[in-house]
Amino acid sequence: MPAQIFLFGFLVLISSPSFARGPAVEDFVGIEVEEPTNLHGAELLYNLEQDVTLITQTEKTPEKLSSLEAKPWTSSAVFALVTLLGLPLLIWSLIMNYFRKKAQAESAANIEVLENYRKQKTAQQESIEEKRKVS
Repeated sequence: MPAQIFLFGFLVLISSPSFARGPAVEDFVGIEVEEPTNLHGAELLYNLEQDVTLITQTEKTPEKLSSLEAKPWTSSAVFALVTLLGLPLLIWSLIMNYFRKKAQAESAANIEVLENYRKQKTAQQESIEEKRKVS
């Protein structure tokens, strides 16, 4: 009973801030208009010659493209991948091992209880048979 009173009081304390919430939508005041910045002179122009020179440089030197190809995996990348894939498997195997040991202990206890029950049952049957023989 005291635990129920404590739980009820705790729930009342937690729920009280939820009654004091404000509206879900703020009041509409207006739209803020951003003034566009005026660009002058060279800021408006875009130099396309630089792009053309970069394209011609990459066409002339294909060796640089081969250096951009995917490099083999480093040891830290392999370690990170093994950790990301192996950690959940390790945790799962540890949990299953725990539950297997727990189930074995419970089944051993159940077998012991069953053996005791069988002994009691046979003892009762023997005593019933002896009473029948006597009478």
